[in-house]
Amino acid sequence: MTDSRERHASDRVWEVGFEDHELAQLKRLARMPFHLKLKWLEEAHRTLLSMRGEVVALDDSDNSDDC
Repeated sequence: MTDSRERHASDRVWEVGFEDHELAQLKRLARMPFHLKLKWLEEAHRTLLSMRGEVVALDDSDNSDDC
């Protein structure tokens, strides 16, 4: 039986070429829970607005982990 550190270490592989990286990234994102995908998207949107110089308002829901 392999321990979890060995299993995770074997999952960390540098993909060769864009196609391999793209496929591996899609698989990683498919395993990500929906609430984390949504949180990432909201953070990316705030970053974009900040880069544009627009005012970024935080919702009260941003501070809760009740997803």
